[in-house]
Amino acid sequence: MIKEAIISLLVGFLIGRLIHLNNTLLIEDLETLVLYGLIFIVGLGISIDESLSKKFRELSLKTLIAPISSIIGTLTFGFLMSYVLGIQPKVALSIVAGFGWYTFAGPVLFKLLGIEAGILGFLSNLFRELFTMILSPILGKKFGASAIIASGGATSMDTTLPFIIRYSGIENSLPSIISGTLLTLLAALLVPFFASF
Repeated sequence: MIKEAIISLLVGFLIGRLIHLNNTLLIEDLETLVLYGLIFIVGLGISIDESLSKKFRELSLKTLIAPISSIIGTLTFGFLMSYVLGIQPKVALSIVAGFGWYTFAGPVLFKLLGIEAGILGFLSNLFRELFTMILSPILGKKFGASAIIASGGATSMDTTLPFIIRYSGIENSLPSIISGTLLTLLAALLVPFFASF
């Protein structure tokens, strides 16, 4: 365990030094490469694991209820709130299109739309994750698994997954991971798309 931690720190340090020495490799490019690599590894892992592939094939269209309702609800709310708060619809839509992925939405919006949009993107997506964690017992009891998964958005595949499992059952872990993966991919496309209007 200690050996792995030391190796991870050394590798991180070396990569940081390489980026510092070679100014042509931008951090944004590295983030994009890491994201694509992560998506590739997850897809490869699913295709190799026959039991997981079989579960994917067996899942019905009911699995898509959570991500579809999350997309529709989030974008509708963002559009309406742009008029309530008096901000441009493109800014509001690009903020909410992070679907809870605050570590992505904040920096991207800072780069594309400025510091205010970056802060709003970071905080609103962070609060989405936190509220999902806090409200998951109520959502699970009153509305079921789809409500917690939809509320979690992109985070339903990682940080809010333990809450989804605890308050809706282990059988909802795979639909939760699917929803989170779809919304993460969509966030990577929609945040810059709305910001570029």
